[in-house]
Amino acid sequence: MWGLQYDENLSDNPFFQEILANHGDIVRRASQEQWIICIPRAGAFEASEINSETIFDHILVPSATPHEYFCTLTKKQVWIRNKEIVTVEDRPNGTIRVLFEETFYIEDLKYLVFCLERPLFMDRIICDAHRPNVPETLHDCIDFLWGKNLGHVLGKVQRLCASFVEQNRGFATENLQSQRDLVGSLYSQCLQVILKNQKLSGECENLKLAVETYMQSCLDKTLIKAVNTVTCFKDASFNKIVRNSSDLQLKDLNIANKFCDIITNAKIELSKINNYVTILDKVNCLKLTFNHLYNTNVCLTSDDILQIFVFLIIKLNINNWTSNLVYLTQFQFSTLNVSNESNFLVTTLEAALEFVKSSQFAQIKSSQQPMNRIFQTIATNDSAQLRDLLKYKRTAGSDTNLCHPLCDCDSCRSADSSHDVAMTNEKGQSLLTFAALFGRCEMVELLMGMGAEVETRDYFGKAPLHYAAMKGHQDVLLILVNRKAEVNAKDHDGNTPLHLACSNGHESCVKALFYTCRNLDVDCVNKRGETPLHLAVKWNYVGILRILLENHAIAAIANKKNQLPVNLAQNYYTEKLLRQYNKNLEPTQEIGGLYPTSDTKTVACKEHGIRPKGLELIKKIDLLLKAIENNDLPLTCFYLGFSTDSSSDYNFQSKCHPLCNCEKCEDRDEGPRKVVDRINVNSCNIDGFTPLHFAAKFGRTELLRILLDCRALPNLKTYKTLQSPLHLACIHQRLPAVKELAKCANCDVDSQDYKGNTPLYYACVKNDARIVEALLNNGANCDVRNHQGHSVIKEVQEKRLYGISALLKDEASEDFL
Repeated sequence: MWGLQYDENLSDNPFFQEILANHGDIVRRASQEQWIICIPRAGAFEASEINSETIFDHILVPSATPHEYFCTLTKKQVWIRNKEIVTVEDRPNGTIRVLFEETFYIEDLKYLVFCLERPLFMDRIICDAHRPNVPETLHDCIDFLWGKNLGHVLGKVQRLCASFVEQNRGFATENLQSQRDLVGSLYSQCLQVILKNQKLSGECENLKLAVETYMQSCLDKTLIKAVNTVTCFKDASFNKIVRNSSDLQLKDLNIANKFCDIITNAKIELSKINNYVTILDKVNCLKLTFNHLYNTNVCLTSDDILQIFVFLIIKLNINNWTSNLVYLTQFQFSTLNVSNESNFLVTTLEAALEFVKSSQFAQIKSSQQPMNRIFQTIATNDSAQLRDLLKYKRTAGSDTNLCHPLCDCDSCRSADSSHDVAMTNEKGQSLLTFAALFGRCEMVELLMGMGAEVETRDYFGKAPLHYAAMKGHQDVLLILVNRKAEVNAKDHDGNTPLHLACSNGHESCVKALFYTCRNLDVDCVNKRGETPLHLAVKWNYVGILRILLENHAIAAIANKKNQLPVNLAQNYYTEKLLRQYNKNLEPTQEIGGLYPTSDTKTVACKEHGIRPKGLELIKKIDLLLKAIENNDLPLTCFYLGFSTDSSSDYNFQSKCHPLCNCEKCEDRDEGPRKVVDRINVNSCNIDGFTPLHFAAKFGRTELLRILLDCRALPNLKTYKTLQSPLHLACIHQRLPAVKELAKCANCDVDSQDYKGNTPLYYACVKNDARIVEALLNNGANCDVRNHQGHSVIKEVQEKRLYGISALLKDEASEDFL
């Protein structure tokens, strides 16, 4: 009987193996004279039927005219129409479909091989009655079980799955092999319940497939979420590649425009893959996608299929491709589901994913090349030529040197010097925007030095800073921010640079924005109502998510689909991290051991420290502050719960650079290890003084660094005087403490106390030029007025502090007398 196997690897096809083994002359002639070798799919022939005559029947030799007509080596006429081979003989089954074509190479020559759905010139006809009745979807499986009077058993499978979920609450945190073993054990239990009916032994394979599929549907999101957790970081890495390649078009992947229509239909079908929770349904989704590609009049090769799948992966809004692949390959226990066709579909998906991760894909560049010569110099990174083009100015009457006034030849374009630093291309992008897009630091500095507008917008509403953040050019981003680029500017989609950096996975740019920008809006929403937190969660960027939460991103903002960030979480890590923060952005429990806790109940205030409840804890905090005053570091570490050894070994040297992520600098970021019993670093005494207040007041710089590294809040104020740690450091002239506090990204250098005075006011009154300079370097505003309406400048003038006056002169907007 003719088997209906799907041929995946032609090298394993017995018919093709026979040609290679005993008919090498045919292969050589095919490569020299462009013959086509036709190979019926595996199972089309019995071994005894493969002979020289049948092989000669499947070698197509091109006719002289017309080009679509061919003649076999047995002198039989055929012609090729789209993806079908039509025999000239009038037969009811005279049209044979070409499943795919593949190119093989022999030395420096190549030949083409067609894989056919059935043999040419044979009387065998495929009958639907011969097709095995294999379930293809979850609904087919349920219908099959009900048809075998097993509907009552479905409830037992549901109870087994519910018990499995209840008993394995930590299932998502298990490694892949443990997850597979646990699910395999559950599958065996479900089979034992079903197979007690001995009458069904004849349809055992279909039964196994139906049980496996129904079990997966009962586990629902539990199993999917567990696999997503295992592959979370691989998915994040893959998503970053895809997100940064989203501008690639069909021609960049060498896909012909004739495939546009079938790609659209295939894209719609493949976008549904995450709507299914069973392997059978996901494989069927892939199958339907392939049907959209094949059931057309357009002929596709295997190379075309791979390129189209790569294009679909890039353009689809799916964030867990790696997880889907692992699920399809590691959780199939039914042998019937592991068919040749299923393997071919999954292998094609795997090949496309591997290609996207390859260095070959990384070298693919967008074919949208700039038309203007000066933009080409930016694309090719030719700084010298760019400088020459911008310096050259056309003189009056220079048109006489052109061939004619509208000439566009190379020599006339060279003579045309109408290059302006503000000129734009066909997308409305200025030279500065284009340089930021390509990450050309030297050119960005050159253009800004020549007066380029840093806030210029293109037709999409994007400024240079948007493109620097979107493409991950941290160095360009820092230059633009330093030139006062608007960090909260929105494009036409409502996205800020922070949105784009989070969406494309550029953690270094996210860090740079928080490090350099004090007014960064971390909770800004775009036109879809999404905050940067939504995007970080959606694309599995756990590192970026942690940075956003540590910088007080609000996790309680819903998008226009009424989805909170936690609703978008698809794995254990992101969901846990989000649930550890409450609406006020204070952690509800420790995250990675960074946040100290206390067994005693405390009352928190947004502006002040955590006020303890209970006499014992109040006394402990007083003893802690006394230890800080006495500079007793071991005792201070004891009360705060820090290990004495770790605090003495802690290296306070500066990083390689502020945003460095090397192992050495990451070790410094972790700070000292902590032990279990401790006082919260943001606890305060009855006057509102926190440990950070005392460390700043008494100049305990080493301890101050430890507290800041352990998330001590630098803007908490005392109860009566409303003074922050920076106020106290300035009042008591603690320069090292001022520098440490002022360089914190979330430190408010213009914080006002109960009189309305800022830290800069007290530094000026104390006539401490070094502290004044440190504050001004960190953005202190000398125009802020206190409650009496006096500014720092007025006080300096009244006290005739000429040294301080000279420092303030360049920063102040008021006129000096």
